[in-house]
Amino acid sequence: AVTAAGSYAGLAFPAVNFSGGGGSGAAATAIIQATSVTIVNGTEGTSTVGTLLYLTQGLVLRITAESGGVITAVDIVSAGNVSANPVPSNPQPSQFNSTFNITWGITSIGITSPGTGYGPAPTVSFSTGAATATAALGSPSAGNPTVPAFHQQRLGLLGPVSAPNQVNFSQPGAPFNF
Repeated sequence: AVTAAGSYAGLAFPAVNFSGGGGSGAAATAIIQATSVTIVNGTEGTSTVGTLLYLTQGLVLRITAESGGVITAVDIVSAGNVSANPVPSNPQPSQFNSTFNITWGITSIGITSPGTGYGPAPTVSFSTGAATATAALGSPSAGNPTVPAFHQQRLGLLGPVSAPNQVNFSQPGAPFNF
């Protein structure tokens, strides 16, 4: 779980690192989205409250207040998604004339490999920026197969996590009758 999103505008996309816990093989990718927006130059000309502004990386803002054609407040409709280098720097222009400073932060972590052999939860760190996160281990499972297969009209659930040498095949023609 991400405990502090950090600020990544203009930085290299962070790698997620796991250390400690006695296991190995855990891998993840950071998910970076806009966490806040400040107005640098609100001049929009013909702006009206409710107008959507489309910025970089899928970020969408809605004008919530304006005065005399100048935007005075916005809210985030879609936080966008940065998935690779580089994380956009500031300021960011809208499709009209206004510009915004965007705080890009890590909002979640996508596990790409859970790893194996962890006793206590590993420590999570990031290669750049100031985000922090903690890892939590799920309960061990003895029933989830690691290799499902079909062979001669039989379902095979091969190598459950707790017994990697175990092989379970269903009855012929009845894939869920073990």
